[in-house]
Amino acid sequence: MDETLQSEFDGGILFYINAFNKGFIFGRSDVDMFLKQLNLKFDKQFYEPCSNADIIKRVLRNLISAYEHLGSAEKVLELNGLLGIIDEPPPGPFTPVYRQ
Repeated sequence: MDETLQSEFDGGILFYINAFNKGFIFGRSDVDMFLKQLNLKFDKQFYEPCSNADIIKRVLRNLISAYEHLGSAEKVLELNGLLGIIDEPPPGPFTPVYRQ
């Protein structure tokens, strides 16, 4: 990565933890190498941390995929319900509420 991009991506992150690979810890150079192997352009979003909600959503999507593969429709339905709850925006002062 060139120095201009490097300075753009520096955000004080010392290392990353892969929650989906036994908590594997890796550094920026590991991310660089991974992106290069996938022929992806360096983009700031690849270096930013995920929120807890994003990690939970990914876990739920992985479980949904696994249960679909196993043909367990009941579990898929249940997990999709949980995913729908997490995907809903939190109510706020400017969230419209419609009467039925």
